[in-house]
Amino acid sequence: MVDAIGMQTTAQRVPAPAPEPTCVNCGGHLVATFCAGCGQRTPAAADYSLRTLFGAAIGHVTNYDARLLATLRKLFFRPGQLARDHFEGRRAQHLDPFRIFVLSNVFAWFVVPHTHMFGFSMKVAPRLAQFSGFWMRLVALRARLAGVTVAELGRRIDAISAAENSVAVLCLVPLAAAGFWLVLRGRGYRFVQHLVFTAHFYCIHFFCVLIYLGFVLRGLAAWCARHAWTAPLAKPMVNIWWQHLAIAPALIVYLYFGLQRAYELTPRQSGWRALVLGVWACTVTRMFFDVAFALVLIWA
Repeated sequence: MVDAIGMQTTAQRVPAPAPEPTCVNCGGHLVATFCAGCGQRTPAAADYSLRTLFGAAIGHVTNYDARLLATLRKLFFRPGQLARDHFEGRRAQHLDPFRIFVLSNVFAWFVVPHTHMFGFSMKVAPRLAQFSGFWMRLVALRARLAGVTVAELGRRIDAISAAENSVAVLCLVPLAAAGFWLVLRGRGYRFVQHLVFTAHFYCIHFFCVLIYLGFVLRGLAAWCARHAWTAPLAKPMVNIWWQHLAIAPALIVYLYFGLQRAYELTPRQSGWRALVLGVWACTVTRMFFDVAFALVLIWA
């Protein structure tokens, strides 16, 4: 009886376990001051001091800049290394592949107005699209179905074309990745991994396009036209196929080293693949106006 009472008294003295702390954001279990589920730090009174606020802002900016610089360094000077790091799980030290792709498009958005390049419009697209006859017949059909004139539909298309330009560029990435999937088929890589490599590669491709088509081509063509021995080159330079394929040598060199690092190929294995994929990438980019035509006809 005494033992039972003693045991009861002892049990009464044992404090009840404290409630397990949970995250106020997602309700998950807290590990130290961070949530194991969503990663949010536990809010504290010090969070609302100016010192903490400015310190966090500076930390985020400097961390972002450091990651951006590390990403750009490998992107330009170590072809394929970003993709290899992504495949092997070393991702936190770099920007996400599609984030850097979006940033390259934002950069191009600021640069293009200062170049001799232009985006999709009903004024230039029929002249530059590879299948312009086919697209113009679709424009006429689309206008009849909508009950408007071709001119009115053209104005609608021009009104949305600026927004569709970036979407058309984004659509080029999976098209180019399909080529990587074909030439690297059987090596154990998934299509998503080819998308990662292609997103990195297309940032370099955009850079080459901006430099060559935006700043170099017009001056080079004018210089060639002024000299008798180079005048025959001036006319082909205004051909859109020649303009895009002229970038292929630089892309082939980049791919030669990039495929070796990203996909662990030998120089011999990467050689012919770099040649094929360099030409394929230029061909896909050449089809920009065709892809944009398809998009604006859907949304106009």
